[in-house]
Amino acid sequence: MKRSILCTLAFTLFLVCGCADNAKKAFEKGVLAFQNGNFDAAIVAYTEAIRLDPKNAEAYCNRSRAYARKGDFDKAFADCNEALRLDPKDAKAYYTRGVVCKKMGEKAKAEEDFAQAKKLGYKAP
Repeated sequence: MKRSILCTLAFTLFLVCGCADNAKKAFEKGVLAFQNGNFDAAIVAYTEAIRLDPKNAEAYCNRSRAYARKGDFDKAFADCNEALRLDPKDAKAYYTRGVVCKKMGEKAKAEEDFAQAKKLGYKAP
């Protein structure tokens, strides 16, 4: 009985670690695709990272940036909101949502987000 439980725990740990490694690889693939201007590939990679690690706020934020670069501001806004739900102190997500709001013509909301990002220590590029 003990051996069966230990085997189950070991297998579960193996799966969890494997998913974490795969999530990290997918995330890094997204970063590279984004840097190369391939926003569709970045979205696919970040989506996979999120599937493997649904609590990865940074993956949501980065996917938001890729959506924004493609002009899909509704999806970009939704991803920023999810990133901030997961990590309410994510300065980059506030800044990114500010950029998205500005593009959507919501200037007042954009200024609020830029101010919050700055308050949290974000330095705009």
